[in-house]
Amino acid sequence: MQHALTLIAYVSLAVAFSCALWIALDELKHPQKMWIMNLVWPVTALYFSVAAVWAYYKFGRKMERKAASQHARGAQKSGNDRRKSSQLTWSKSPSPRFIAVLAAPWPTSSPNLRFLRWA
Repeated sequence: MQHALTLIAYVSLAVAFSCALWIALDELKHPQKMWIMNLVWPVTALYFSVAAVWAYYKFGRKMERKAASQHARGAQKSGNDRRKSSQLTWSKSPSPRFIAVLAAPWPTSSPNLRFLRWA
């Protein structure tokens, strides 16, 4: 029994390292928009293995540099005007409860998020 578990562990490690290598080699051809993600995806594959490869192809490949720059160029060509940050304003001011929860020194859990409402 112990030998079977050891074999399963070695196979799992081999799959995880091969997934990390696969992602790293793919990132050489398709680098990410943010350089840190070129490190994050292979490290994630070390503990999520096959699920990380699925997530990389589902979410990570969308953020490669070429696609991001082409998307930005396409938005400029189509004449889409983005609002400047100076033009963005809050339609309502935050409530005191909202500010108190954000300023709390302890982590807020998801049940507390229902109290995060605008005044």
